[in-house]
Amino acid sequence: FTLFVVIILFVATIAYLWFTFAIVYHLIRFGIGSRPKMIALVFLIGSFILFVAAAISFVATASKLGSFISGSIPNF
Repeated sequence: FTLFVVIILFVATIAYLWFTFAIVYHLIRFGIGSRPKMIALVFLIGSFILFVAAAISFVATASKLGSFISGSIPNF
């Protein structure tokens, strides 16, 4: 269970960071003037904050679910 969760979290993290990088890169590379660069900076900061919040929520939920499952299974 733990290894599977870690693998899923790792793949999701890599995919999320790749898409974030692609959006920020294209906003900075193909934007004219300073406005797209400011939008890219705001997007990068916001996506980082959302990523940290989602990771913390996932870990908290996974640990509560794991303790609930382990507490509900009888020991033989």
